[in-house]
Amino acid sequence: MKDTEGWTHLGQAGKFIKNQNPAITPKIYGLASLREVLVTSEAFDIREEGTTILYRSKVRYVEVLING
Repeated sequence: MKDTEGWTHLGQAGKFIKNQNPAITPKIYGLASLREVLVTSEAFDIREEGTTILYRSKVRYVEVLING
């Protein structure tokens, strides 16, 4: 699900969340999509490759850069 740089496919993450707890949706945060949740949180880097959306935690990435 993640690559070596911490990028995760947003579609796969959405399916995982739905399978774990279908009650957790972007609507409970007043948003229309999981992408909007990530953007609004400002805690994630987001990258688009064609129609694929990838994300990774900004905190984890910064920790890796600092701590090696």
